[in-house]
Amino acid sequence: MFSRWNLVRNPFDTSPISLGTLDWFVGRTKEVEVCRRVVSERSVVLVEGGLGVGTTSFGNATRFGAERLTPRMEIAVYRGWNAQTLLENVLVAVLHDLLDIPGAARSKAVRKARTLVQRVEQTVHSAGVSVLGFGGQVSRNVAVTQPGIVPMETLRQSLLALAEAFPPKQGSASFAVQLNNLDPELTFSEDELSSFLNDIRDSLQLPGFSWLLVGKTGLARFVTHRVPRLRSIVSHDVLLPPLSFREVQAVVNKRLDACALPGRKARNPIEPRLLARIHEASGGSLRETFIICSKLCLAIAGDPMYEAITEAEACKLLAELSAARLAGVGKGTLRYAILKTLGEAGEVTQKQLAERLGKNQTAISRAAKGLLESELIHRNKQGREVKYRPMAEISLAAGSL
Repeated sequence: MFSRWNLVRNPFDTSPISLGTLDWFVGRTKEVEVCRRVVSERSVVLVEGGLGVGTTSFGNATRFGAERLTPRMEIAVYRGWNAQTLLENVLVAVLHDLLDIPGAARSKAVRKARTLVQRVEQTVHSAGVSVLGFGGQVSRNVAVTQPGIVPMETLRQSLLALAEAFPPKQGSASFAVQLNNLDPELTFSEDELSSFLNDIRDSLQLPGFSWLLVGKTGLARFVTHRVPRLRSIVSHDVLLPPLSFREVQAVVNKRLDACALPGRKARNPIEPRLLARIHEASGGSLRETFIICSKLCLAIAGDPMYEAITEAEACKLLAELSAARLAGVGKGTLRYAILKTLGEAGEVTQKQLAERLGKNQTAISRAAKGLLESELIHRNKQGREVKYRPMAEISLAAGSL
């Protein structure tokens, strides 16, 4: 499908940087170097940034380059988890990768951990519950949600034994573990996230382990105000701003080279000016930028009339692709007025929207809910302030409103 541009596959894939694609990572050199030094010791690091700016990739680049043993998958945390669920997942993730190390299976600590995991699996399966993760059948994101089978102290001792069995050459941390989805108002309510972080606080001090806690902008402030017990053990905070457009261009160029057909020079299907416009409309979200680029490429992949997509062509294509979603926004409604205002102004606070449209904030919030459910706008809450901005593809297609 992408061969017309001399590409083996889609260079705009949104998968985070992984162990196999570390050389695709661009920018943030100083922050990565500092974090790698911090995680070499037993530590807790908070990593935060806007949606889609690369917080997961940053965490992966940090831990894979820190010369620590680290699970290949980052662990996505979900609603309903507690300290026991966390330790079960960490044990599975760590054991899964240790079993790939030659000779590791002969370690007494590994054998005991493996027996423990298999016992849990048998208990859960005998109850008719299917648990993803145990017995080595681990997906990219582990998900175990059946706590209480193994005592917490048994889990802690098993993980501690693994850390002691595989000591680092330097520093005090054998393993670096990454926890994603620590997002108040997205994955969790504020009360749920506060409860979870308070519950896992003591587990994050397990000897031999460093932790990267990854969430959206505001995570550090949330921890400071809502989870002071956790704040007292945090070693380092990282706030990631969006990549500059020059850095985004460097990311795209690396991906084009990596995805090129053997012996061929890859061509970028997206004209530079259009790429800049998409990046600006996305508010700096690399994920949203790549999603739009992928949509545009797929939309014209079978049309030989297109060589590279221009800004004018992209706006027309995105208007066509967004037509069904936009059709549900009737002209003359408050939702239409909100979308029109955001399309012209970009990011606006809820209070500013209310003032511009002559409505109270409750009415704005209710109308915006429908736009959010239709994936036409973004909502970002920081403290008490709520901001809205249009989805980048809707912003680019604004001429159709």
